[in-house]
Amino acid sequence: MLLAQIQVCVVNPGRVRAFARAAGLLAKTDPFDAQLLRRFGLQMKPCLHRALDEAAATLRELLDYRRQISDQLVATGNRCELAGRILRERFETLRTLLAT
Repeated sequence: MLLAQIQVCVVNPGRVRAFARAAGLLAKTDPFDAQLLRRFGLQMKPCLHRALDEAAATLRELLDYRRQISDQLVATGNRCELAGRILRERFETLRTLLAT
């Protein structure tokens, strides 16, 4: 949407759900959700989301990748603790690779 030059707001879905509950609006259909989001936008006036510049987008991508590698490292360590001798060797190799 941002690339198409359409203005967007990014809001926490829980915040919109709380808004709906507070207003007594509990139905859940696509047309109803569209109307709810419209009402939320008109009353709460969330700020517009700005596109990230290239450097910020690159940094976000690298941070996401770092988090994924870190998660894989923890998961591999957990598997290593439960593995038998043959798999443990392979998991240790993978842990070494992920840690570098």
